[in-house]
Amino acid sequence: MKPKIRDYLTIGSALAAILLCGYGIGYRVGEQKGLDHQKKNNHPVEVAGIRKLAWTEETLSRFETALSLTETQSKQIRTEIEMTYDRILARQRMVLLIQSEEIVKLLHQIEPLLTPEQIEKSRKKSSTLRKSLDLRLK
Repeated sequence: MKPKIRDYLTIGSALAAILLCGYGIGYRVGEQKGLDHQKKNNHPVEVAGIRKLAWTEETLSRFETALSLTETQSKQIRTEIEMTYDRILARQRMVLLIQSEEIVKLLHQIEPLLTPEQIEKSRKKSSTLRKSLDLRLK
């Protein structure tokens, strides 16, 4: 029996429905991941505290395993690890600030080469960069 036009239309509409469902699901999942990313970035202090705790625990665990530390040694070393983390974080922030300043300088240096529309976009990017940096350095 030969397929009729109705059969082709049925198959085509089924494929279209599958395509639309896949697109819709992908859109919703992508949208949710975007929201999750925003939620994570809304609390930089909380995240930094969790990172410090995790880094401290992991580093201390490695020392304890490798060196068979006593409880007293572990407590003393934990304090040193926490202070080291704070120093590392301060340097990372300093480097981030320097990088951002250099990018802003670059944007200002290339302005004479740009059209007025490009200059406006560049200034918006520069403003966005500064806002983003302010949030990260809190």
